[in-house]
Amino acid sequence: MGAKPAMLAGLLTLGLLACGPRLTSPPLTIVDQVAMKSGDDPSWSNPDLDDSDWQVVAFEDVPQVASIVWMRATVALQPADPEDHPLAIYFAALAAHEIWWDGERIGGGGSVGATAEQERPGPIQDWHEIPDRLATPGYHRIAIRTSAFHRHFHPRTGYWAVLVGPYGQLHAIGEVYTGVALVSLSGIVMMAFFALMMFAQDRRERSFLFLGLLCLTAAALLIAESWKNVFGYTYNWHLLRLVIVTALAWLLDLFLLVFLVRRFPMTGARWFLAAGIAGASAALFIFASWDLKAIIGLLWGFFLASFWSLRAVVKRLPGSLLAAAGVCSCFGTLVMAPDVILDRNLYIALIFLLLCLLGSHVLQVRKVRMEREAALLKSTRLELELIRKHIQPHFLLNTLNALSEWIDQEPRVAAGMIQSLAEEFRVLSDISSRSLIRMDEEIRLCRTHLEIMSRRKGREYRMTTTGVDPAAPIPPAVIHTLVENAITHGRHGGRTVEFRLAEERLDGRRRYVFSSPDAASPGDTVAEGTGLRYIRARLRESFGERWSLVSRADGTQWRTEILVPETI
Repeated sequence: MGAKPAMLAGLLTLGLLACGPRLTSPPLTIVDQVAMKSGDDPSWSNPDLDDSDWQVVAFEDVPQVASIVWMRATVALQPADPEDHPLAIYFAALAAHEIWWDGERIGGGGSVGATAEQERPGPIQDWHEIPDRLATPGYHRIAIRTSAFHRHFHPRTGYWAVLVGPYGQLHAIGEVYTGVALVSLSGIVMMAFFALMMFAQDRRERSFLFLGLLCLTAAALLIAESWKNVFGYTYNWHLLRLVIVTALAWLLDLFLLVFLVRRFPMTGARWFLAAGIAGASAALFIFASWDLKAIIGLLWGFFLASFWSLRAVVKRLPGSLLAAAGVCSCFGTLVMAPDVILDRNLYIALIFLLLCLLGSHVLQVRKVRMEREAALLKSTRLELELIRKHIQPHFLLNTLNALSEWIDQEPRVAAGMIQSLAEEFRVLSDISSRSLIRMDEEIRLCRTHLEIMSRRKGREYRMTTTGVDPAAPIPPAVIHTLVENAITHGRHGGRTVEFRLAEERLDGRRRYVFSSPDAASPGDTVAEGTGLRYIRARLRESFGERWSLVSRADGTQWRTEILVPETI
């Protein structure tokens, strides 16, 4: 994005070409210092002009002034193989320009003007061939006439590089990046397509959605960065490109952090995301340089991502080691060479990162799906056991005996009992084949069962709820099973027995606390019967491994806690 990366690009290209079959190519000449002067005089292109009173500055330190700027420099050419001709000048800057070689105009970009109206913006990088008759060994004078009225911002440097060398080598600067960018881009787009297809097959796997969005953002960032070398543009569009690159870097941070939080759920996720968004956003306002806005934002985002992935490794979460390798290597690349990460290292770093994240997630999803299929088979068997338990002869015999007495003595009670029994079996039949139901359906099933048991046992069973979201998804008959266990195995006293169900939100998760009055000793745990096995199987089927269940005595209450994700 800046001046030095462009110069390094030339050196990199030279190194790459030096490894080729021809080892006699002359080195590229970098014009690092120029004599400059504001104003406009055609005679300043004369190679014999005395410019000793001109200001000597580094080329990248030429200031932005509200006038035409002339620059002059001397370069030395070594004897070159005829195959290295033609020679050329590579010019990269946010300016319109004209170039003279030994007093002869050899090219220009845009139209240099004394005002914004007179100027037509030139390309940000251009190549101008030097006629062979002028490219002789020895010293030569270069004169450059520029104007820059259409930058629309004040960059740290608006003049990046002037290189002299074989035309083919200079053009290879862009070609090297074009090849690397296209290879990287094709790989990233394929990963994005794969991740989004996986999400389309199973909408519950939202980690694939965020991984797909992360890949698409990385692809867009890579396109925005490589646009300069692949397609080029006039310098008045440079600010828009910088804004797009910075915005995409911000989105890259966001999707990376969201993906890691969903991929490796741990406590503190909301604070972690808030810190990531706040830090990346702060960089947009603190730093004036657009390069720094993007680079500091990426450094902060990848630092937090490294912390989260390493924390997952410490907790031994499945797949965390591979993800941490990708994130930490990308962060290390940023730290070691932040000034060229957006121009060169980004291509390789991103594709390695995304490969690690995709590989880690695919392996984990495969494992989770195998476990889910096993859990589904188990839950199906337990579902049959649960239904069989409701229609077992003992239950039906007791219910029918009670009904036979109520029909003679209390017909209205018998009619209510029949309606409640029919309602419970109707609801059970309706929800038993579904993997998830609404919480209000689950509570209705529980209260219907409590009505039946209240009439059968001559007690008043009731359940109160606190903070329960009626639309929250829950596997069918989970709370109903807890209610049934509490009635069957609980040691209750008194005519009224009250069960309580409360919901709390904790870092993107829901915690359900079911309590029933019981005389058990504190710390006692419940035996693993059919009911709890059914609950565990249903939770595993719906939430993979993102849940927990604890059931124990707590004072005069038996307390069961279920922790599940807030969203599927």
